[in-house]
Amino acid sequence: MQKHEFEERIESTVSDEDYKLIEFVYQFHPVIRNVSGKDEVAELYKSFGMALFRDMEPRAKKAKEVEEKMTSCRLEIETLTELLATRKAEMKDLEAELQELRI
Repeated sequence: MQKHEFEERIESTVSDEDYKLIEFVYQFHPVIRNVSGKDEVAELYKSFGMALFRDMEPRAKKAKEVEEKMTSCRLEIETLTELLATRKAEMKDLEAELQELRI
């Protein structure tokens, strides 16, 4: 969401610093829905102000950290899966080679 979009929703302005925190919470806090997140964030701001976003920041930081670790794990799993497939193919070739030596 762009700053001007948010300001249109709240019918007011916010500082760049405050918006940076609002955007961070919007992107990473686990209770903000993907579909209606922009409206939710605007309603939260209109109802509770910046204090709520400051309170939500630690959980958003933790959620971001967990998401980054999950992404790292997924990439590692993909790499290992590819390596396993390569090794299985090598084993099959070696088994065939060994079988030829037995004949």
